[in-house]
Amino acid sequence: AMPARRAARRARREPGTTALGAEPHELGPTLQVLPLLSASFIAVSFGWLRLRVARYNSAADAFEAATVRLREAKVDQLSGGVDCEARVAREAQSVEQARDSMEAARTVQVGGLVARIRVPQRGQPRDEADLAASSPSSGVRATLLATTVALLIPLFALTMTDPMRPPRFSDDAAFLTADTSSLL
Repeated sequence: AMPARRAARRARREPGTTALGAEPHELGPTLQVLPLLSASFIAVSFGWLRLRVARYNSAADAFEAATVRLREAKVDQLSGGVDCEARVAREAQSVEQARDSMEAARTVQVGGLVARIRVPQRGQPRDEADLAASSPSSGVRATLLATTVALLIPLFALTMTDPMRPPRFSDDAAFLTADTSSLL
């Protein structure tokens, strides 16, 4: 019991050893929690976003079907069909409900923040004027681009390093010539 306590105290004082005397950088699989959590968060967020877009698509399909039914009810009303006014009102109400569910699927509320998912309008051809009106201003676009580049530069620098490289002789020479008397 006494040698184990000494080994544990020595491990706390000396950064290169462990309590059991094993090498700290042995080869083998290790689980790193932070990268695992980060990757899991990204996967869950992506899945959640896909679920929201799928919900929007199903609401948009219901909206298109309700619009077609409303159009048919209006044609029947103009043709002089029986009890068409109630049917037109009922179909107009279903169109409004479908539109509301479509907007609810696009809206994301997290805490006090409200955001809308941008999805293209279905079934409507878009011209250049609509695209220019819906796109963000050039200042916002430049700010987003600059922020993205500023965040990617450190990531690029990190990928340029090799943590598994063999030690360089200049590192060994610097260590051998250093004053190690203060470490003892």
